[in-house]
Amino acid sequence: MQALSHFTYHASGGKQLLCDIQGGVYDKAIVLTDPVIMSTDQCFGLTDLGEAGIFNWFSHHKCNEYCSRSWKLPDKAATSSMKKFRAVAHTQMMPLPRKASSRSSLTSTRKHVGTAGPTYERFK
Repeated sequence: MQALSHFTYHASGGKQLLCDIQGGVYDKAIVLTDPVIMSTDQCFGLTDLGEAGIFNWFSHHKCNEYCSRSWKLPDKAATSSMKKFRAVAHTQMMPLPRKASSRSSLTSTRKHVGTAGPTYERFK
């Protein structure tokens, strides 16, 4: 999820950052919910913290194996001076273990993962 956020910054030319992504792993799909988009012109509502939010996100980000070295990064001086917000645990997407079930194929399990940690629920 960190690399996806980093990629959105790169793909937008450093103008936007998709972050705070939450979601679930389903039987045949991954669903992402509750995104926050931060932008240099703060046009995405109350959760758009602008450049300060973008620089803060990058001040906590550590590139991983999914980030490309060619992807755009903000100026290091800007990110090092912008650590204004406390970091919260990362969103993680992890598949659920397979269980044998006597229920119909319409019944599934999903795992919600977000800043508060994973929760599980059954749904039809």
